[in-house]
Amino acid sequence: MSSQRKITEQLNALSIYHFLLKYTSLEEMLKKFYVQKWPNFNSEVQQRLMFYQGGLNMQKSFIEYDTYSLIIQHHKFDVKAMLNNLTLNQMIKVERKENQIPELRCDIQSLQNKTIVYPCIDCILKLLNMRNILAHKMNDLNFKNKECIDVLKNEIIQKRDIEWLEMYDLNLLSESARCIVSNYIYMDIIYDKLRS
Repeated sequence: MSSQRKITEQLNALSIYHFLLKYTSLEEMLKKFYVQKWPNFNSEVQQRLMFYQGGLNMQKSFIEYDTYSLIIQHHKFDVKAMLNNLTLNQMIKVERKENQIPELRCDIQSLQNKTIVYPCIDCILKLLNMRNILAHKMNDLNFKNKECIDVLKNEIIQKRDIEWLEMYDLNLLSESARCIVSNYIYMDIIYDKLRS
């Protein structure tokens, strides 16, 4: 294997690792945000979500293979448990439809074209889609528009001073790593914007 190919593979591994690390922090923050904002949700939206989640989570079934039986457990409805059971995907879909969290109605400025802005909620959905591919389809990292916010040029990536990329030649980034690094940069912007 050539040294350039090794460096490209290292860049792939680093970009995936750092993307997932940052994504986990963003996901935790968004879930906390959702729970925190829940009391301010429109009561109609709250009731609809409680109805759906109650129907899905009031009863759990599993196989008890040792006794060759099917066990059904019934759970008392608990709003906090319901909110913790929502996936980020579900939260984002609800938010796109219902607009209950004003902080997520912001725009993210394109780093390449100052006339373009991306709705924050759409960016988060693209980050989620990329995370799902990284978690479930590692053998085929072929990102499309629904996973990439904006594929950045080397000059823009270089200006961001990403510590873990400092010693690498950005010309050796694979196309998939370039998409991942670009999304990482936008995710960092979103994270900082929501944290402030």
